[in-house]
Order: sequence, then structure tokens, then C-alpha cells
Amino acid sequence: MKPLIGLTTYSGTMPLGGLEAGAAMVPSLYITAIRRAGGCPVLLPAGGDYDEAADALTGVDGVILPGGTDISPRMYSQPVHYKNLPPDPVRDEWEHWLARQAIALDVPLLGICRGMQMMNVAFGGTLQQHLRKTHLHMPPGTGFTTHKVEIEPCSKLGKVMGGAVQADVHTRHHQAVDVIAPGFRPVAWHEDGTVEAIEHEQPWFFALGVQWHPEQDEDQRVFDALVEAAGIRMEENG
Repeated sequence: MKPLIGLTTYSGTMPLGGLEAGAAMVPSLYITAIRRAGGCPVLLPAGGDYDEAADALTGVDGVILPGGTDISPRMYSQPVHYKNLPPDPVRDEWEHWLARQAIALDVPLLGICRGMQMMNVAFGGTLQQHLRKTHLHMPPGTGFTTHKVEIEPCSKLGKVMGGAVQADVHTRHHQAVDVIAPGFRPVAWHEDGTVEAIEHEQPWFFALGVQWHPEQDEDQRVFDALVEAAGIRMEENG
């Protein structure tokens, strides 16, 4: 059996019978990346509570929190910055519970862009709501830009990246983690000091957040690592 990888969804609308209907959706690049890594994607739509998060995670072997809109700063007790994008409170709460439950239940966890930020917020960290050098991380208009990140080679991420100390990544964000949550540590940085990756301090646990968008690249290593960790957990749990 392939490891089941839970993937949270965006909220939006879709055409249905000539009308617009509410929808739970996710960019297909995430699904493709999970399948390439040998996992089976399972969607985890927003709207559940703490108990449903626990139930959902007992049915999967790993979970991904993907990119998306800004997290409400009320979740980390700050006033709203005027350049923030409108939050999705239902998704905020759902992913908060999933992140907490993933750690509690020892479910391998990967956060991508917003997902990394949610991992940090869920465990008591804070965010920079608007980077001073935003143009280095988010191009005008739509699409992605690329830049280098410096990686701690002895970290779990460093091992995932084959001991590399640098990587070229695809990025689009105007926010970043600020105060790191207890239990996590920074392991990659942009040259301007922006934290580009965090991971759980416990060496046996796979909980990794990357600020960039690996689904936009052909480099599968972070997805491969998540699915590998999920497969080990699946075998251990029978």
C-alpha cells in the first residue's frame, strides 16, 4: 500500500449548473508531487474542529499544509497590517488544529509557504506581516521568482537536500516567520536574514516547513522525504 498523504485545501468557487458553488480545492501540482514521491493524496477540506482533526490524522500517514492567503494576525495576537491579504478564518482554525494534532500523534508534517507559517503560529510563534525587502521574495503581478537559500547542512533539511549548503528555490511571499515557536528551530535563510525553513527540534520526528514552493520545481526531495517518513510510520503502525 502507498502511504496516504493528507493535503489541506483552499476555499473558493467553481461553476456548477450555470451557477457559482463553494468549493474545496488545491493546485494540482501538489497532488502530482505527492504521487511522484510514491504517496496517495487525500484531501482534507477546512471546516473541522479539534476532534475532527484528530480523526482525520488517524486515517493518514503524513500531512501537507500548502500555500495560500495570509494567516489572520489575531492568531498570534497582533494588529492587522494594512498590506495583509484577506484571511480565511475557517482554514486558519482547521490547519491550526491539524498542525497541533500532527505533532501530538507523531504524523509526519510538511508545511509549504503559508503552511510553514501556520506551523510556527500553531505552536506559539509569530510572523513578520510585511517584509521590508518584499521585492526579493514576491515579484509584482502574478507568478514566482527564484532566489538562493542558505541551508544548515547538518539539519534534517540539509540531509534531505543531500548535504547542500545552498539551493535555488521558487518563491512568492510577503510574510515570513519572526519569533520561532518553542520546539522548532530555523534551518535555512535568505541572504537578507529572512528565515526560509524551520524544523522540529526532536531528531526522530519529521516536521519540516519551507518558505518556498517546491511543487513549482522539478526537485522532489522534500516531498520524497515526507512520503518516506510517512511510509515508515505506516509500516510501524501495521
